[in-house]
Amino acid sequence: RRSLAGSAAISIKNVILYKEFHLPNGPGVATSVERAEGCARSVALTLEAIARPMLTYPHFQPHFPREMWVLPKILEHQAVARADRPCLSWTDAGKAMTFADVNAKVNRIAHGLIAAGIGKGDKVVLYMPNSLEFVLIWFALTKVGAVEVPVGEMQKGAFLEHQLKVSQARTIITTADLLPRLTEVAGNVERLKRCYLLSGADKVAKGVLGKVEVRAVSDLETTNDSNPGIALTPEDEAAVLYTSGTTGMSKGVLMLHSHFY
Repeated sequence: RRSLAGSAAISIKNVILYKEFHLPNGPGVATSVERAEGCARSVALTLEAIARPMLTYPHFQPHFPREMWVLPKILEHQAVARADRPCLSWTDAGKAMTFADVNAKVNRIAHGLIAAGIGKGDKVVLYMPNSLEFVLIWFALTKVGAVEVPVGEMQKGAFLEHQLKVSQARTIITTADLLPRLTEVAGNVERLKRCYLLSGADKVAKGVLGKVEVRAVSDLETTNDSNPGIALTPEDEAAVLYTSGTTGMSKGVLMLHSHFY
């Protein structure tokens, strides 16, 4: 990193020398060179900042012992230690949720997942845009030991079908806007059994996804806000993240709880 910063500084000198010995005088040329000098200086300053010592593990705080490197454990700890402190804020959601609020909300969803038969090791696809619900459902899945499989909202057709098949998920959570894309491929994904919609589930015609049952995400929320107490370790699976698929179909990368920590 320091060598890169040094290279940027050398580039500045080269630009100045080129200006002095190779370029004719003129306002247009002077302006272009000044811009080049400014860009080079900005790059140098940025790289110098990168070269400075950064706050990385194990130096960040709070630092938890290895047995605590599990997402639900950390959230539950913070829900007590920093109960009233802001934890999650979403642009469209108004007031920030505290650590205690988030933990309670997540627990209510987690108990609903358990009641629906979703548990440790089960893959659940989150095919939805970035949203407050996405984060809360993700944490709820980690609470019960399920494996989150986020699929980008831009995926469709063969790429969507591929990721659903590779995940071997039986459950998918999505939105009404993305349902038409799912309808196109659901018949080819044999393991898929249930689809939860954030809204509009009551307006979906029966059988629109073939054998896949359509339910409402609201069905998952219970009144039980106690911690589920599912035994989890840092080595347990937490998510499957797909590669971009630049050179072919996306590959699923298995992530453990310790990776997220």
